This record gives sequence, structure tokens and C-alpha cells, in this order.
Amino acid sequence: TVAKDRTSLSIRREDLFLAVADGVVTSNAKEAKVREKEQAWRLAFELWRRDQENSHSQSSEHLTVPSAPYRILAEDNFALFLRHCVTSKGRNSVERSSLQPALEAALAKGSSRAIVDEYAVRGEALRRLVERQELIRRAFQRPFEMWLTTDYGLFLEESGYQVDLQQLCDRSITPRNVVIVAHHL
Repeated sequence: TVAKDRTSLSIRREDLFLAVADGVVTSNAKEAKVREKEQAWRLAFELWRRDQENSHSQSSEHLTVPSAPYRILAEDNFALFLRHCVTSKGRNSVERSSLQPALEAALAKGSSRAIVDEYAVRGEALRRLVERQELIRRAFQRPFEMWLTTDYGLFLEESGYQVDLQQLCDRSITPRNVVIVAHHL
């Protein structure tokens, strides 16, 4: 927009995710608890995986893990979740499957199983840290979303439209509750 040309602010594609990454508002308590457990366990898997790879001098790039079926999370069995992470098909499955011997060895030993469970505790601590850091992002999320919406409205006005920004519904229904109503003049 013309207004944008008067500022030195530049936005990268990654920055735009700040305005749209919000799933917390519409989740019920049960869904939120399951999501938190999966987040903690994913972080725990990442910690465990990096420790395994460090002991074998392998790459420490982040590996994506497919979503866990609800039954795995409901059983509250972190070892089963680790097995899911290692054996699931999909992106990075070859790299993840290379961890299967280390996982089976850890689960076969009684004392090693306690170490595996310790990763679940560490993952939960890391999830709480990330959650605190997310508070900072969330503080800027709505203002950034409104700034983007307003900027798009200005662009439409500059392109010959009469523009009105309106609240579509309450935020408790959906966090994406702003609508741009535009009529070409």
C-alpha cells in the first residue's frame, strides 16, 4: 500500500504465521490437555533422539513426527509413544527408524526404562518453558493480525473500494473473527 511505502517495516513469509497461529481459543479442556501431552512428548522424543544421535555422532537436525493416535496418548504410555515416533511412516521415517535398535535396547533394560520415563518429565518441563515463551508471541498476535487486516483494507481503498472492517463473531467462537466488507466504487 501507499502507507506501507512510507515505512521501513518489512515482513517475511515466516512473520505472517504470527498472526494466524492460534488454536488455543477454541479448544475445550480435554482437547487442550491431550494437545499439551503430545507437545511434551514430542519435545521429549526430540531430547531422547538428540542424546542417542550425540552418542553415535549422527546429525542433530530436527525430525518431524506424525501425529500420534489418540489411543496412544490416552494410555499415558510414553514408551509406546516413542515406539510410534520411531516406527511411523512418513517424512523422515528412514532417519527415525534408525533409532529403533536404541529404543528397543532402552526398553528391554529395566533401569533404562526409568531413563526413558525421565525424558517424559524433561519434555514436560520444556513444554512449560515453551508455553511461557509463547505468551510473548500471543501478546503481539492480535495487534499484528489487526495491522495486517487494516493494511489490506487500505490496499483495497487505494484500489477503488469502499471498505469496512467488521467483527464477524465473538472470539470465543473463532479467533479469526474480523471480516473485510468491500464494495467497488
